[in-house]
Amino acid sequence: MSISISRMSRIAGAATLLAVMGCDSTAQEQPVNLESTEARLSYGIGLRMGQRMAADGMAIDVNAYAAGLADAIEGAEARLTEEEINTDIEKYAGTRQAEVEADWDKQVVSNYKQAKQKKYKRQSRDCNTLWLQQVRAIAPYWQILSKSITKVA
Repeated sequence: MSISISRMSRIAGAATLLAVMGCDSTAQEQPVNLESTEARLSYGIGLRMGQRMAADGMAIDVNAYAAGLADAIEGAEARLTEEEINTDIEKYAGTRQAEVEADWDKQVVSNYKQAKQKKYKRQSRDCNTLWLQQVRAIAPYWQILSKSITKVA
């Protein structure tokens, strides 16, 4: 049986990731050797992905994430079908879109009320202008979000 060095290092990296995370959430964090370029790159990619997920407010089960990553790298059989994965992604995307839309709606209404009460009391025309500016400002995000949800489906 012959395993390439590259494949072996990927498997070792995935195993290290799983070992670092452990099965017990109270386990002590194991030190990670970041001296090699591959290790530093792997850590950097993981860190950036985690930062993006955290910034998006995405709740992640780190152990399940690590298991999926390890299965993909090792070429193991997926534990979920494509249909199950797509269904969950679509459900998450729909929920997230509803949350974003609700936040945007609240912000637009808040900005409109603020403009109406404080800055633009003298001319309602300015209130309408501010409201239109808000709608125009968020329009590109609506388009991006709708395109990304379409791609997931």
